Amino acid sequence: MQHKDRAALPTDRCAELIAQAARTPRQAEGAAHHYYASGLCYLYSDKVARDPVAASAWLTRAAELDHPLARRALLSLRDNTPDDHPPGHCHDLGLGRKLCHGSVSSR
Repeated sequence: MQHKDRAALPTDRCAELIAQAARTPRQAEGAAHHYYASGLCYLYSDKVARDPVAASAWLTRAAELDHPLARRALLSLRDNTPDDHPPGHCHDLGLGRKLCHGSVSSR
């Protein structure tokens, strides 16, 4: 998946961006952008582990808040991700949050 915002992504700050998104309530101003940036970090950064499932979770949150680029990125990601994710696998989203098979929960 190629995305036009990839070049503008500050990959050296991805860990910070993901942590900020984890602290940002859905109703906060700018939440959709924080979630979107976190999704791109999980797709493109070499500073955090690439993780299409975590990317999908963050992009879904942004898309639910009507972020149009997140919707487009999410559709592209779903079209280009194989369906071979191992069962029982979880992803650390930072700050005590994890994603297990599409649901975000606290530890």
